[in-house]
Amino acid sequence: MDNLKKLITKTTNLLLGTNISKIVSILILFLIVYLAYSVKTIPDYRKKSGFDIVWKSDHVKYQQGYCLSENRILSEEEILRKALTQYFTKTIKLSQNIEDFRVHYYGRRSKLYWQFDQTKYNFEKPKIAYYSLENLNVENFNDQFLKKYNFENTRTGLLELFFDKFNAKEINPMDIIHIKGGTAYFSKPVFWLSEREFYTIFLKEFKVRKSREGYELLENSEGLSEGFGKRRIEYYLQHYARDEGYYDLKIDNCGNLDFNIEKIFEEVKFLTGG
Repeated sequence: MDNLKKLITKTTNLLLGTNISKIVSILILFLIVYLAYSVKTIPDYRKKSGFDIVWKSDHVKYQQGYCLSENRILSEEEILRKALTQYFTKTIKLSQNIEDFRVHYYGRRSKLYWQFDQTKYNFEKPKIAYYSLENLNVENFNDQFLKKYNFENTRTGLLELFFDKFNAKEINPMDIIHIKGGTAYFSKPVFWLSEREFYTIFLKEFKVRKSREGYELLENSEGLSEGFGKRRIEYYLQHYARDEGYYDLKIDNCGNLDFNIEKIFEEVKFLTGG
């Protein structure tokens, strides 16, 4: 080890002892300092890395709110529309990937599928998708839900309620969402049926707000499960009615959502099975 240190020291002194080596060293040092000052990173959620490397002038434009690929500042309505389109598409794809992995790894599908008894219902076996509830509206959802939910048979109550009583229909969420400025809302109650045993209810607004690195998306939803009893259901709905929600998804200035399907899949694929 000592001999190696001596060799490195001797070689370094030899290089720095020549004019050419000094010039090269100075040039390299100058280049490093120049790049450190002139090159910056900005969010770009189209890329797996989640960022892009740009010159300082473009970084300044991004900080001013510009979408660099379009060379303009997008309105909050455009940002929200693009982000929600990606959100709904990617959540379905991620959930289906997890469900397919469950089949491969555990040899079966989720309880949603193997507990389903076709003879009990007047509807086909549901699939991973977004659904609208046709026979009620956002304003009366809580009252109608609590009145019609079959609490004596909670293992199948929610499926029966949504598909039989409320006539749930598979939809493209963007077809029934209303967007104005930085706020969006559904014209009727919507729920999300994923690979999990939860039904995610969307009654409130989606919103975007400006952040230091772009925007953030308010994802305001509530999760209900077949196993919930009446008191727990009532508590969740009341809590949800008072909850202001939270901003947990980042968006860049071009409306790209920070939702990396491959990364999330690797993080959760074993947590959602079993």
